[in-house]
Amino acid sequence: MGLKKIIINRKINSRLNSSERNVCIKNFETASTAGIIWDENDEIAYNKMKKKFDEKKIKYQSICLSNNKYKKCQGIFITSKDFNFFGMPKNKSLQNFLNSDFDLLIDISLSSSIYVQIIRSFSMAHLKIGWAPVNPDYFDITIDIRKKPDSHYLIEQIDHYLNIIN
Repeated sequence: MGLKKIIINRKINSRLNSSERNVCIKNFETASTAGIIWDENDEIAYNKMKKKFDEKKIKYQSICLSNNKYKKCQGIFITSKDFNFFGMPKNKSLQNFLNSDFDLLIDISLSSSIYVQIIRSFSMAHLKIGWAPVNPDYFDITIDIRKKPDSHYLIEQIDHYLNIIN
């Protein structure tokens, strides 16, 4: 592990230890706000999640992860350049997203990049939902997708489990 990753992981752990995030179980019926983390190469899955939020009248914001600074994404568009050397967000829109008091944060990106880990760990969302195997895991609800590592399958499973929660 390089020096940069060590520094960033210490920042993440420090932030997690000092964070006063209020964990609260919500489902699609009780949530009113949500954040979505998604990858630029999976716009179909993002649109599927967006449709679900629209049907349930859940207000949402999204972060689109990209390696291409010229590609247009819906929502907040970020690359590694939106973080400083120490892993702190430089992008004001990203900072606002992280400080948002979302009922749900749903990660359908299937990315384990250090920058996505920062977003997951720094988010103040009440309920963070994502996938396994991801290490470290900053989710409150983790869906195991090892047998079918696909964002569409992940969305189906998130829908299933959030509909079970009362």
